Amino acid sequence: MKYSLNDGTFAHLHSIIQTSDYRRDYLQQPPNAVDEILRIAKMHLSPNCWRPAPLLMINADPDRIGELMRQRKLPPVMCVGEFVSYRKRSGKSDKAVFLHIVWLQEDLVPHISPNNEAALSQIDWEKYK
Repeated sequence: MKYSLNDGTFAHLHSIIQTSDYRRDYLQQPPNAVDEILRIAKMHLSPNCWRPAPLLMINADPDRIGELMRQRKLPPVMCVGEFVSYRKRSGKSDKAVFLHIVWLQEDLVPHISPNNEAALSQIDWEKYK
């Protein structure tokens, strides 16, 4: 799948993992809900199948995610996608830049919801090349 980015380029979804069992009962609230979701996402990435790449979460407002976690109302599905975007380099061939991107959604379908797609389009891929 190909997604438009705000800078006029594209990101391609290379691989995806979706799980509906990422939510767990906590004995205590983690200090940072977004970090906890990223930690759980990282456990799902096999180094034999996924390229080394930065891991980030879109739509990751820590206050909102923390409140949803406290209320046990996080969306039921966590997705981790491996995306690649080809970045132009002066006088050289384009460079493939890979990112692992985490997002939460309501349904177990491979399509990114419109609000997550909008957040994906705003990532500054240039800082990762």
